[in-house]
Amino acid sequence: MSDTLVELVLYLLAIIVVSLIGGALPYMRRWGSSNLHYFVAISAGVFIGASFLILIPEAINTLIEEGGDVHDAVSHALMWVMIGFILLLMIEIIIKERHEKKCRNHTNEHKHKLTSLAAFTGLGIHSAVDGLALGAAIVASESNSELGTVVLLAILAHKAIDLFSLSTTFCLADVPRKQGLINIGLFTLITPIAAIISFFAVDLIDSAPIGILMALAGGTFTFVGMYDLLPEAFHEKRNNYKAYALVVIGILLIFILNMLTGGAHTH
Repeated sequence: MSDTLVELVLYLLAIIVVSLIGGALPYMRRWGSSNLHYFVAISAGVFIGASFLILIPEAINTLIEEGGDVHDAVSHALMWVMIGFILLLMIEIIIKERHEKKCRNHTNEHKHKLTSLAAFTGLGIHSAVDGLALGAAIVASESNSELGTVVLLAILAHKAIDLFSLSTTFCLADVPRKQGLINIGLFTLITPIAAIISFFAVDLIDSAPIGILMALAGGTFTFVGMYDLLPEAFHEKRNNYKAYALVVIGILLIFILNMLTGGAHTH
């Protein structure tokens, strides 16, 4: 087994372990409604911060590196951000309409399930892009030994928070513990599968589609954070200031992690 393949296996094991720990935390005990909404507030900050501080800048950088003009790259990236936002909005409206026709008495429950589905979609795209970046970085590490490690650390830095946020939306939707953990387990495999594909087919993967995927993920993260999670975070009116502080903390977490990893996550 080649050194790079061993490196890939070890890195993927680290990602799986960190992801499972982050995803399992909200299910470790039964949280009260207020505590759960505090977690949602942090998660809202994480989604919004990840969109504006990581995904959209990375999408623009990737498109620029593909040889595009800066202005064109920004316009192109923001167009795909908007497409991601609008697509997820359309999907939620369609699903919500169908659910409300079937069951008018459980609108809140269905809204929470839609939130978890939207979060799964946005994070799923992000995780796939992470995997593609990691696989390519490990192959490139034959000539630049630090590259794979830098990308791994960047992924690990936000993976636990991402999975914690996703798991929180499952708790909010009253997804049973067993099913929630199964969902987390399946989700955890997205990055490893994408990394394996990228590792063995790196020459076939162009960076432009990756930039577009990052921008789409930015749109879905913005949607989930602002449309789904923020209203839920401020659901309990008496705790508005605390919820606001927790949203800011979520954004600051992403800002700090981004600074610690040099702001370069896929290159």
